Amino acid sequence: MTASPSTHPGPTLLADIATLETPSQAPHTLRLPPAMVATMAAQWRASFPGGHQHEQGGTIVADRHGALSIQNIGGQRGVLHSNHHLFLPDIKLRDAAHYRVVGTFHTHPYDKANGGATGVPQSGADMGVLILMTPFLLSIVQSGSQLFAFVKTRLTPSYVDKWELHKNTQEEVWMRMKAGQSFEVGSRKMAEGHALRFGFAYYRGSGSVLTRS
Repeated sequence: MTASPSTHPGPTLLADIATLETPSQAPHTLRLPPAMVATMAAQWRASFPGGHQHEQGGTIVADRHGALSIQNIGGQRGVLHSNHHLFLPDIKLRDAAHYRVVGTFHTHPYDKANGGATGVPQSGADMGVLILMTPFLLSIVQSGSQLFAFVKTRLTPSYVDKWELHKNTQEEVWMRMKAGQSFEVGSRKMAEGHALRFGFAYYRGSGSVLTRS
């Protein structure tokens, strides 16, 4: 008997997340393979060159068996936005016959000059990229030791104005901070609300295991 997508042993496979109708049908946990965890940790360590924040990341891919890994470390040449080097994924695979694009991973570093925050999930722009990029099913962010993941479902829309969304989510976080929440907490509350809005399965964790909220 074939194990169900949410209960089979070992790391999460593409089949576990590829055809979700709703967030509630998503696996209770995402289990990342050791090599992928090591790659993400290395990218986090590389996110403060010279003590300054610089997003790092790569493209999440699946092989013919559905096993997940990360290619194209470094992505495209990033852009400087509000003194923050943003990561841009490169989805041109080196072996497209044997791999397919599944999503993107990147870091969310904040240096001392920008508050030193950790535990900051996907931004509005990150959500927009996940929605607009047709091959993408999965977005993972590492911020400190914490990991955050969004997984698309059939409830996720196919279009959103990415920069309008980014602006609105920034304003929401700012209003939450004015009401007394920290930047980290306000960002996480914003992400939770928009995951519900966009039909994402939302995960949070550390190491190799993320749990669905």
